[in-house]
Amino acid sequence: MKKRLMAIVVSISLSMSVVGMSFGAGFQIPEQGAASVAMGMGGIGKADDLSAAYQNPAGLIQSTGTQIFVNSGGISPRATYTRTGYDSIENKSDLILVPSLMLSSDFGKWENLVLAVGINAQFGLRNEYDDMGPQRYISNNISLVTIYVGPYAAWQIKPNISIGAGIQYVHASAEIGQKINYGGVLNPMLNENPDYDGILDITDAVDNTVAGNLGLLWKAAENLQVGLTWRSGVDLDLEGDVTLDIPAAITALSGGLMQSINTTGATTLSLPQIVGAGLAFQATDGLELIADLNWLNWSVYENIDFDFSDNTPYFPDTENPRDWEDTWTFRLGGEYMLKEHIALRAGYLFDQSPIPDKSIGPELPTNDRHGISAGVGYAWNNMTLDIAYAHLFIKDRSVSRNIRHTQPIGDYETSANIFAASLGFTF
Repeated sequence: MKKRLMAIVVSISLSMSVVGMSFGAGFQIPEQGAASVAMGMGGIGKADDLSAAYQNPAGLIQSTGTQIFVNSGGISPRATYTRTGYDSIENKSDLILVPSLMLSSDFGKWENLVLAVGINAQFGLRNEYDDMGPQRYISNNISLVTIYVGPYAAWQIKPNISIGAGIQYVHASAEIGQKINYGGVLNPMLNENPDYDGILDITDAVDNTVAGNLGLLWKAAENLQVGLTWRSGVDLDLEGDVTLDIPAAITALSGGLMQSINTTGATTLSLPQIVGAGLAFQATDGLELIADLNWLNWSVYENIDFDFSDNTPYFPDTENPRDWEDTWTFRLGGEYMLKEHIALRAGYLFDQSPIPDKSIGPELPTNDRHGISAGVGYAWNNMTLDIAYAHLFIKDRSVSRNIRHTQPIGDYETSANIFAASLGFTF
């Protein structure tokens, strides 16, 4: 009986923790350039700075000479989780920096070809709560970092048509931490007693893989540009260290059966392919409008299974359904040239959430969201400076049923502030 209880509690705990990895994976990072952020994070049809490597690599053909582009985005997510019957708890909303760097050149002699190389982060986030809060059996701290680095090329195949492509080496790393309610499993009188909590940590879960993207840019008319883009999905086969610390009191209560464990674990995390289309319309000499539509194939994230190298009756493999859904995102923005060297920008965005109520949790308490953004750009000599701010209004969520466990049931309130600054140099 004790072996079965141990197996049940570990299975439940890991079904919570592995979702932590999806916190980063479910949060795409489109903040690749401050001008784009200021215009609702769009730009597939515009793509006129080196963030085009992400937005639409065909747009790199618009760069001249040798250019360097440095961007730093800052994301500050705020989440409040009210577990049914408990006080509310807020996450630690630290500013998460997301830098990127691009270098491009036509080598001074190519009129129809531009080569580039860059590094950025396209998925990932971090979230942390008080380790004594009512969410501690679901998530205390989680992080996922993805680093994409690789070459890009853009080729103007006709005077009004350009194509582009990129291939990226992807490095991913994840960490997860939470507690386990061993007291409640062994004795109802000890339910959620912190003195009897176990501690589960998954660290240094890493993988390396390859991704790619394609783009097309068509100047359909003198004042209209159309862009199409595709980014591949990837499967991350993450493997890391697993530490299960069981308090001495639980070891004694179990007659020595429950012991701390150190092993390794592996899981596969699927990130979606993305297909997008965008327009850039020059409404007047000083005003340009953009609109983007993206489809994200999040339904690839059907489940997440965890396999351990040292299986025991007390530490079983787990199978955990997620059933995420495909989503659409919409971006709308504008750029007004106040003066020849000063640009004012604003935008709006809407993102669908891929996470259904049945698999939501406090580690990623997101929902459908609207956002507004604004920014300014300044150009002088061979340099450009862009800054931007965006605020995301995320729909509140109240969940009464969940396929994961009863604990994620409750109310979720979330918002986010986003900052970005980009600096460009032309030589």
